[in-house]
Amino acid sequence: MKRISLLSILLAILMASISFVSCSDEDSRAFEGVKIVGVKINNELYVPTYDENSTIITVAPGMDISNVKVEILVANGDLVNFTNNQEYDCRKPFDVEMNGYSGTDLKTTLKIQSAPKLLSFIIDGLNVPKSDVHESSNSIIVQVPVGTDLKALKASMEFKNGTLVDFTNGSERDYTNPIAFNVLGVDEATKYPYQLIITTEPVGPAFIKSMTSGGVTTTKVETSATNVVTGYFPYLLDFSNINITLGTGFGNVVDPAFTGQGLDLLSGNNKVSIKGSDGITKEFTLGIPQLDVTPKFFKAYESLGVSANDAGAVGLTSDYVLVANYSTGAKTPAYYDFSGNKVGTLSAEGCVGISYGFRKFAIDDDGVIIGSSLGMSAGEQWIYKWSSVTAKPEPFISFSMASLGVTNPRAAGLNVTGSLKGNAVITMPIAQTTKVAIWTVTNGVVGAPKVVDFEAKFSYYASVEPIANNGGFVVTATSTNFNGIAVMDNNFQEKFKLTGMPVTDSKVIIYNGRTYLGYVVLKNSKENMIRLCDITSGLQTSAQNPIMDVVMDQQAANVNNTMDVDMRIINGQLYAAYVATNSNLYLYKLTK
Repeated sequence: MKRISLLSILLAILMASISFVSCSDEDSRAFEGVKIVGVKINNELYVPTYDENSTIITVAPGMDISNVKVEILVANGDLVNFTNNQEYDCRKPFDVEMNGYSGTDLKTTLKIQSAPKLLSFIIDGLNVPKSDVHESSNSIIVQVPVGTDLKALKASMEFKNGTLVDFTNGSERDYTNPIAFNVLGVDEATKYPYQLIITTEPVGPAFIKSMTSGGVTTTKVETSATNVVTGYFPYLLDFSNINITLGTGFGNVVDPAFTGQGLDLLSGNNKVSIKGSDGITKEFTLGIPQLDVTPKFFKAYESLGVSANDAGAVGLTSDYVLVANYSTGAKTPAYYDFSGNKVGTLSAEGCVGISYGFRKFAIDDDGVIIGSSLGMSAGEQWIYKWSSVTAKPEPFISFSMASLGVTNPRAAGLNVTGSLKGNAVITMPIAQTTKVAIWTVTNGVVGAPKVVDFEAKFSYYASVEPIANNGGFVVTATSTNFNGIAVMDNNFQEKFKLTGMPVTDSKVIIYNGRTYLGYVVLKNSKENMIRLCDITSGLQTSAQNPIMDVVMDQQAANVNNTMDVDMRIINGQLYAAYVATNSNLYLYKLTK
């Protein structure tokens, strides 16, 4: 219904008259046609709509219009044979005649319409609270208890300002599907069509219960108090350009303006309006999506067969998951098949200077393994290479105080990106310094180390992850002056950083044109968290908002802040392995 103030109507009429007089010649004065411009009902002003021969006033559904005071406001003329401010029965239309100042008279049918309003709804044998009956202008949706047999229900209803036409109260009917019926209006001429829906599904306010893209449906959705909806997907998708179909509450209506096509869900700012079966429209924001991937396997820390405070590093070949095992046996990484069964440990034959074991290792694109003992600080040291998990180690890169130009060349971490048989980049931050050694491999030949400086001194564990295609580096470190992630360009100049995050290793991989950053962070000094970010945009917000944020089961405190992740494309699918000291080992197949 439309309502305006009487003063507004009168001012509009006055201004129109002034404008007309000022623009008209006194001898050729003409008037606009006479018409009804407003109707006051019980002193409430309503603005009419018009069809060919009628003037229509719409008031609230269920309003008693059998005895109401009426005042008709006319422009450019006078009423004939109608007395304003008298009480009238307005349930049926009546004619109104007017004399126009232009000399043209008008006869119109005044229709004051009040649509039917549901007064009661009853189902024999069921207690249906009013809160479970949802009425709109063309539907009645009723929620009944789960388990109710919808095939044989006896429903009855009563309307104010309306009479049921093609529905018999109390008759037994099958409500498996919606029932259509009409209600005859109080004017005994207008029929109002309705659908009656009885369901055991939740009914009421607008809500989003699922999102589907390409046959992949969310495992769950969470809605915040501010109507931000987060969808949890069982597989990794390209969330930057995605087509989404929303699953909504029963009887909800999605705004047609929302197509769900080509959305960038990573923006976290896609809007959609949905009208609930309670008639209330809510606006929702589609938040940054999350992964809810079931691990291909996870292995409890005590079943890994490694000592306490081991398992600070993890790696993936096409067939095996490797985990650091520097305290027992050969002090080389243990390897497991993709079912979680321990198969063996790497050979240490011929290795020298490894009394501290291989605490950190890395695996290139071809599955070639490199590792170094992080505990050494003097003399010549080696990065060793294994061509496979069953191969004997080979001395690969020698480094020392002299070759790196540092007084204490103790490795804090080891990373590699690319193929050691072709082109690759190897990085090694040096503990208790600001130095990072970088080796470039070209056509299988390792070049001389380049030593660069980071802004803060590293502790005993840190990593510098090269990004493929000369994309720069990701530094992860936990120390006095820096605690978090720094993204550097190819010249080792900082692009942005995230601080206050205890994290000491990461992995970056490019998959289907998207760049993903994986890491484990120690949250609130208590929980090791598995994280994955889509950092393709290169923006700081992309690293601040992970698309996977999962708590790891933890057996004891991670006192060394050691953790790791590795990712690999195997048969076209993206896999990720996560581990942290004294936490379980997780292997995920992230894609479908």
